[in-house]
Amino acid sequence: MISNRSLYDNLMLPLVYHHLIPPSEAKSRVLNIFKKFDISKMAQERPAHVPGRVRKLTCLLRAVVTEPELLLMDDPSVGLGFDTVQIFVDHLSELRQRGSCKHILISSYDERFMGLLPHRVLSLEGQNLFLENIDATKKVVHL
Repeated sequence: MISNRSLYDNLMLPLVYHHLIPPSEAKSRVLNIFKKFDISKMAQERPAHVPGRVRKLTCLLRAVVTEPELLLMDDPSVGLGFDTVQIFVDHLSELRQRGSCKHILISSYDERFMGLLPHRVLSLEGQNLFLENIDATKKVVHL
């Protein structure tokens, strides 16, 4: 994130820079995201003035605010509370239903997080990529 800009400005940046949507729609989208994740009161704060979990969440939200077709995330749940993770997964599901984030690649050891998402496991060994069979039944994970 850009340290001398507010969280709001950091989320607006990719929308404004790439001229993806009209400014009024961009503002509405960003404000709705802040409201959904209950961090509206921190929108005008700079990254250094908010807790680490809020910085992490803002980074994740900046990645999805443009509603990309492809999303690549490395351990997105690390540093976030489980309630926030659940809201983020719901947000991803909403984006997919609207036709965005068609392809999501996640590297994570967080079984509880991955259990919230329908997924397939790919592994890379040498120069070979393998699709692993996984049990599709839901399990209760105690951490």
